[in-house]
Parts: sequence; C-alpha cells; structure tokens
Amino acid sequence: MLQIIHSNVLMTASDETEPFALENDLDSFLPYDYGDVTSEIENYWIKFDVQNLKDSVYSGQLSYSYFDHLILYKQVDQHTFTKVAEGGILYPNIKKNFLYRGYTFLPIDLKPKEKATYYLRCSQFDRPFFEFQALPQDLTIIETSEVKKQIDYLNSFIYLFLGAMILMILYNMGLYFMVKDKGYIYYSMHVLSVALFNFTISGKVINYLETAEHYQQLNHWLGFSSAALFILFSQTLLNIKENYPRLFLVSNLTLVGLMILNILVIFELYFIITPLGTIMINLTYLPMIYIANKERKRSITARYFFYGVLINFIFITLHTLEVFELIPPLFGIRSVPTLLIGACIEQVIFSLSLGAKINDTQLKLHQLIIEQNQMLEREVSIRTKDLEETKEELEIQNETLSGMNKQLASQNDQILSSINYAKRIQEASLPNIDKLEEEIGDTCLLYMPRDTVSGDFYWYKKVGERIIIIIADCTGHGVPGALMSILGIQKIEFIVNELSETDPHKILERLDIEVKYALNQQSTNLTDGMDAAVCVIDKKEEKILFSGAKNPMIYFKNDQLKRIKGSRNSIGGEMNFIHDPFSTSEVCYKDSDVQIYMFSDGYQDQFGVNGKKYMSKHFRTLLSTIFNLPLKRQEERLKEEFNTWTGRGTVNQVDDVLVFGALLKTNANMN
Repeated sequence: MLQIIHSNVLMTASDETEPFALENDLDSFLPYDYGDVTSEIENYWIKFDVQNLKDSVYSGQLSYSYFDHLILYKQVDQHTFTKVAEGGILYPNIKKNFLYRGYTFLPIDLKPKEKATYYLRCSQFDRPFFEFQALPQDLTIIETSEVKKQIDYLNSFIYLFLGAMILMILYNMGLYFMVKDKGYIYYSMHVLSVALFNFTISGKVINYLETAEHYQQLNHWLGFSSAALFILFSQTLLNIKENYPRLFLVSNLTLVGLMILNILVIFELYFIITPLGTIMINLTYLPMIYIANKERKRSITARYFFYGVLINFIFITLHTLEVFELIPPLFGIRSVPTLLIGACIEQVIFSLSLGAKINDTQLKLHQLIIEQNQMLEREVSIRTKDLEETKEELEIQNETLSGMNKQLASQNDQILSSINYAKRIQEASLPNIDKLEEEIGDTCLLYMPRDTVSGDFYWYKKVGERIIIIIADCTGHGVPGALMSILGIQKIEFIVNELSETDPHKILERLDIEVKYALNQQSTNLTDGMDAAVCVIDKKEEKILFSGAKNPMIYFKNDQLKRIKGSRNSIGGEMNFIHDPFSTSEVCYKDSDVQIYMFSDGYQDQFGVNGKKYMSKHFRTLLSTIFNLPLKRQEERLKEEFNTWTGRGTVNQVDDVLVFGALLKTNANMN
C-alpha cells in the first residue's frame, strides 16, 4: 500500500515556476486546506510526502480536478527535481495519461519501501472551475490498476444503461405512431436527453473533447435540458394545464429558469449555476410528486409515474449526499452509478406509465362510446319522428321542384336554340376567307370565340384595285359582343358601299360617328364600342394603307419586324378626350414581299397555367419565329401555342381571339 503523510501535506501561494526556487520560502508553507484556495491568487504550490509500504513497486495515480494547469515534480535530492507529468482543466486531453470525467491523473511510481517528496504546481488563470461532482478537498492517490478497474466497472454500467434507454426510446416511438399522442414524443426526447446526460457525466464523452472545461459545460447543458423535457413530458402525461393551472404556471417558470441557466453556462459562472441548477432540478420533482400522488388513486398512469419520480428523487438525493461526501460511495464509484441506476429505474417505470396510459385511454374511450351510443339512440328516435313529419312536406316540394326543373329545362333549350341561331346569323355576316385568298394570295385566320357567339369580327371588300380588310374587337363578348359586331358590320357596309369610302382613317372616323349615333351615346351614356384595324391593299400601286383605332398592325419586310401603332382613341364608347386623330400609314411592297398581321387583344391577354398573361412582347416573339412558315402552317402553330399556354383547356379562355395574317407579294413575284 501507499501512505500519504498527511502531516507533511503543505500549501503556499507563490508565482515561482520551479520547485528549487521555493527553498528560501519553505517557511511560507502551511498545512494544506482546500478552503484556503481563492480565485484571486493564480499560483499555489502543494508539497507532500508519500511512502511505499509494499515490498514491490507501487504504480499509482494522483487524482485532482480543481486547477486549470497542474505540474507534478518529484524531488530527487536536496537541489534536484524531476518533472513527472502535467495536467489540469485546460490541459489538452490528448496529452493526459488517463481520461476519466474532469479529473487529472498524475503518475506516482515508487520503489519498494521508498519515501519521496513531491511538489505540485497549481495554476488558475481562466475562471474558477467548480467540479460539483468531485469536490477536491484532499489529494487522492489510487493504484493504477484500481483506476482502470473503476473505469471498466463504470463502462459496464453505462453501456447497460444506454442499451435500456435505446430500447425505451424505440418502444415509445412505436407507441406514438400507434396512438399519435405527443406525450410519447416528449418522453422519447426526455429519455434521449437523460441518456446523453449520463453518458457525458460518466466521463465517456471526455475522449472527444479538447479539455475538461468543455466537459463541465456539456454536463450542465444536458442536465438542464433533461429537466426541461421532464417538465414538458409531465405536463402532458398528468394533464397539469387543465387540472392544476397554478402548478402549470410554476412549472413553466421553472422551464424559463432552466433555459436562462443554460445561457449562463456560456459565461462559466459555475459557483452560481451549479448549486442553483441542482436546487432547481430537484425542485422540479416536488410538484410532480405532489400531483402524481393526488392522481394515483384515480389513474394507473399517475400511479406508475408517482413511483418512478419518487424512486429517482431518492437516488438523486443519494447522489447529492455522495457528492458532498456525507455518505460513502454506494456502488463502488462515487455519484455516477447512483445516477445511472436511479435514472434507469425511473425511465422503466415511466415507460410502464405510458403503456398504462393506453389502457386508461381505451377505458375512457369505451365509456365514451357507450354514452354516445345511448345519446345517439335517443337522438335517432327524435329524428325518426321528425323525418316522418317532414316526409310529406318533401314529397310536395319534390313535385313542385320537378315542375320547375321541367320549366327551366324548356327555357334553357329555348335560350340555347336562340344563341345557336344567333351564331348562324353571325357566321353568315362574316365573309368567306377563301375568296380573299383568290384576291391577295395566302392568308391565315385564327378565329376562336370565347362563347358560342363572338364580339370579334373580320370583314373585307374589294373596291376597284383596292382590297379593304378590317379586324375589329367589340366591347364584351358573348351575346352583347355579337350584337355590337353585327352593328359594326352593318355600319362598315354602309360606309364602304354607300359612301364609297376607301381611305383607312376616314373609314374609322365615319365608323366612330355612326356607332355613337346608332347607340345614341350622347344621351344614353352607353360606353359600348370597338377597337379596329383597317388595312387597304392597293394592288396596282403595290402599297398598304393602314389606320388603327387602338389596334396596331405588325408586318415583316426583309425579315425585319415592323409595328404601326393605332390611335389611342376607340370607335364609339366613352368620349375621346385625347387629341390623337386617326391617321393613315403607308407601307410599300414593290421592292420586297411583305407579310402583315392584324389581331384583337384576346391572344395577348390570355392567362396561362403559370398565372401570367401572354403579353404583346411574347406575341411578337412568336410571330418572329413562325413568319417564314407557310401561312396555313402558321395558323396551326398559333393554335398549338395557345393550347399549350392554357394547358389544353386547364385555364379558361378569357376573351375572343382573332388573328389575321397575309403574305403580299410584289407583282413581279406574283408573275
């Protein structure tokens, strides 16, 4: 065995860095007392004598855990000292001989019957460190084999504990997916935090940390988090919010306090955090024990919970007494096995409590079903009488509704017949596009009414060497738009045939007057009208005359896209206050073929599956990609693009669509 000669364990405060420099200060050494250590002094020296009483070599470890940096020297003779080892809280773990929790182990090797003097230089230059699980009131020397034995002993505890915790997590996660109760999630998270806390406090995690300082931070974070999750789990399991609102408030305040302590850990205020946190964690158990004790006679769930909390509270109390060395270690190693055993028993009982909760829930559900069935039977009886009374009324109402449906069906047939007849009238009013092709060559016409009848219309007429083509978009669509289109066609026929007008801007000016007059808009305040594009093709002069009421004309010449804007004024409708009279623009196609396009705004205003409008810029880009194709193929491409944009009818058509295109070749190319 090894004996520390306690009467020769002395301590002094000194900034000397080598033990031989202390020879002149030997008188300043006083008996070692842990209580004399203060944070205001950076460096202490502890001098102690040890003697090997065995007849064999002694190999031991000096265990100490308070200071940031420790250096152990062995005195060889009066003036010679050998540096044995280094350690401490901030000393790198990778350089330490043994790693176990926050302790530092420094080797003490003595020959048979050898007596030796050691000097331990202790430095604290960071913040005061409070190892609450191992108050280092005395230096302790343990045989190396005993240290290894204790570590192996502790490993068996921790691995069995972790295995049990993993099984309980998997079991209760399975229960959660069966019953969808969030209490099982809180419990699984609590078990996980307890497992991590005990894995950390047992010292296993120290192997992955840089210094023992981080070990202390992890202990506190995981301890406070485990207590917080225990509160959440208890609140759900015992239904504290509804049954004990005041204690629910207290537990929530405790939650806030634990979170504040977790933040204070960053600042390493362990002299405040550790005792306060220990008290707060213990106090979290007392309200839960009180509530579970009151509920355990009424609920098997609360009964299991009560025993689990009570048992773990007892083990935590034993752990605290072990820490302060008020009782000897109960399981060979001070504090750690006590925590592991208490936590394991608690979690097993908690798991049984949650299992019992399913039985409690099933019993309550069964009782609720019985009560609901009885209530439903009474309700069915009442409703049956009500149904019999109302049956005759419903039969009378059904006869009335049947007659009304027949009347509505007849009226609907009449309306549809009238609209279809209007469609035939409108189609008869539109010119045959094939005859136009005989006059000017290839054309394309995309004509897609939104409803059965349309507010868009096209019209053309040959007058001498001139061919007049008009594309118009009337206010509205459906029946109102169709009526306006018939009116527009009649007025155009009058202007061209009776008044012999062939200039585009004059046609628009006269059409504006005729529409306003026909609708008496000066006195009725009707705002109906139309936008129109008038194109006059002079085959003899090989030129195109264009004028527009809001609507433009696009043409391609020498593969270049050109656009002629219309006036900002419409035909009819509101009074035009903008001074922008209709005017005629001229395009010559003597030297080069010209391809023209006139259209209503239906194509450009159509919404697509992406929720956006097609827009005029997109439309011009489309024309730029197809204008070199044959015109019949262009018509197909225009329709394909429209169908793609609307998702093949997924998005409803918002307006009538009308696009007209024509290729005007020079007389030389025509021949």
